[in-house]
Amino acid sequence: MQIILSRRISLLTAVAVYFIALLFVFYFPNEQKVFAFLGVSVLTLFAVFRVFGLKTLFLSVLTPLVYVGSTFFVFLEFPQVVAPFKIILTLLFSAFYYYLLLSVNSLCIAAFEKKTFPLVRVGKTLIYVTTLFASFLSATIMYKFEYNSSFYFFIAFLVSFLLSLEYFWSQQVGVLFFESLLISLIVAEISLALSFYPAEAFFRGLFVASTFFALLGIAESIISHKINRRIYLQYIFILLFVLIILIAA
Repeated sequence: MQIILSRRISLLTAVAVYFIALLFVFYFPNEQKVFAFLGVSVLTLFAVFRVFGLKTLFLSVLTPLVYVGSTFFVFLEFPQVVAPFKIILTLLFSAFYYYLLLSVNSLCIAAFEKKTFPLVRVGKTLIYVTTLFASFLSATIMYKFEYNSSFYFFIAFLVSFLLSLEYFWSQQVGVLFFESLLISLIVAEISLALSFYPAEAFFRGLFVASTFFALLGIAESIISHKINRRIYLQYIFILLFVLIILIAA
């Protein structure tokens, strides 16, 4: 009971630091302060999960890192968002962050103790949802920056690789470096191609995230030996639907 209480306090402390840092970014939205506050949140995140060892620490913080980074840059790259909505976003981001950390914590405990419990299944689902959300948010914000094409390739590759690694680990499929690398390269190539397409960042980000979603689903189905024609058609249909939205936007 004492261990559980101690872990909850650690998670709440990390969320409190993140919440306060987001508020500062809300009031002082410039790149220097964003990186400073982001660094404080990241250090707190590492401090929370270091107790599980270096390997688990590395795998467990990947999705939270992308989530934290993308949410910080929302306030920087979308200055037109009105103040009341920014406050609501801060509260929602912080609440979701807490449940994300709680989910990651449950998976770390399961891996550390080599057993499973009901919360693990819920944690897998929440990490899956966060993976897709963080991918979409990161891709959308990425296109708000006006840099050369190599920037989009690098950011898309890095984000997809980090999210893929933790996704496969969280679904207890394994630590799949090659599969994560292949998915990341495809997503990065598509992100690079879309950097030349004249559409809103939202729609380009949506297509990048949809591609990432499809590739993750297909890869997991192949690894789990559950792949069939219906699964391929399902993901192809989703991508075609989002592509039509992108072209029509």
